[in-house]
Amino acid sequence: MKEFSDIIIWENPRFEIRVPREPHIDARDGGHIVIFPKARVSYTYQFSKRERKELIDLEAACEKAMLQVLPADHVNIQRNGNWFFLEHPKIKKGTGPHLHIHIYGRSKKSKRQPWGEGLVFQNPKTGWLKKIQPLSTVQIKKYRTRLRLILG
Repeated sequence: MKEFSDIIIWENPRFEIRVPREPHIDARDGGHIVIFPKARVSYTYQFSKRERKELIDLEAACEKAMLQVLPADHVNIQRNGNWFFLEHPKIKKGTGPHLHIHIYGRSKKSKRQPWGEGLVFQNPKTGWLKKIQPLSTVQIKKYRTRLRLILG
């Protein structure tokens, strides 16, 4: 499951919560967390009702932890799987789309992703991800601790 060498901060038999090594949102702007189902599905309707409920609960926990310990004033949640369709070097060809959920922190002070505007991401081939500051070790530890408290 370590497709992008992300840091897994929580997991159970069905899901992983990861801190991406190449985040889309700078740590100073609220950060970026990703939920990955362990089952390779493309759409939420492919989950059982129990798995869909669990996913919503995980999204809510990630959102709450982000607002409590990272510099986020708001949170955006985005379900994806479409980078598979790009020729991305880190995605194994022929595996099909893999649903994953991005939890994006939003900061009123951000100059990279202005407050009140939609998030804008470039094609990963441009190298823009290398310019984004990832969460620090301290931020990851605080987030992981808070997330585990929320999840129980």
